[in-house]
Amino acid sequence: MTSAGPDIGASGGRTSSSATPPAPVVMRRALVVWGSGHLALGDRRGWVLLALQVLSVVFLVVLASAFLEGSRAFLVFLALAVFFAAWGGQAVDAQRKAVAAGGSPGGAIQLLALAPVVGIVMTGFWLVAGSSGSPEATLQRYVSAWQDRRADLAAQLFVSPPAADALAVRWAQQEAYLRDRLGELSASGGGGPEAGIDPERPFRSLVVTLPDQPRLEPDIPGTEADRVTAYLEIVRPVRRETTFLGIFPAARQEMVPVERVGRAVLRAVPLEPRTGLGRENRVWRLESVEVGGP
Repeated sequence: MTSAGPDIGASGGRTSSSATPPAPVVMRRALVVWGSGHLALGDRRGWVLLALQVLSVVFLVVLASAFLEGSRAFLVFLALAVFFAAWGGQAVDAQRKAVAAGGSPGGAIQLLALAPVVGIVMTGFWLVAGSSGSPEATLQRYVSAWQDRRADLAAQLFVSPPAADALAVRWAQQEAYLRDRLGELSASGGGGPEAGIDPERPFRSLVVTLPDQPRLEPDIPGTEADRVTAYLEIVRPVRRETTFLGIFPAARQEMVPVERVGRAVLRAVPLEPRTGLGRENRVWRLESVEVGGP
């Protein structure tokens, strides 16, 4: 007695089987490993999909290491979008072929299992993408590392990274200057913590401003690099009287610059590999950070 199962060996590289797996099982396997759903149906082209999954993951890792931090992070986003589209697409294709071959229908809802994976990966992407792709992003990372006393992280943000120990010593000297200067300003202005200037919490009264737009300057003969200067300023909160809807009295608080206490110079550094897509992938790095100087 012969099996009544469909013969799928006549086309598409498939071989005959006694029974077609249920479509939900095929979908589930395909969502775990690319091509495994097709292999369950006897379609040897599933091996190609399996190899493609491995190559895609390697490609994404290489691409992210080269572009994720810089100004061309969108290339990683596009690659991730194609990757997840291919992941879901091959699973749907396997499920449909299972139904067409006589397997029990269903299983399409399992595609939602990709949603948490997509959410986690894309959240991580937006947290890291372009983290040094602009002067503001690099400065934010530097100040955050300074506040957290992570000299090892901050050192990597320089064009020529200093030793972490030397940077930590420099921070201690700069913070001592800031505390002294904040103490003088607080005493001369009758301030204190309640007035928004607290020498014991110097970062609360310190802001970094970028009044100048990046401009092209000569850097190395035959090349040009973007460079911009940012300024470190002490600010004080000031209450401004205003009205709500032009009728009701109200007030808002503004941060008013009091004194410029330092500056940071940043330079855009091109990264390899070259893409040929217009402006090259670049990250912004610190050339110097001075506090208390002239």
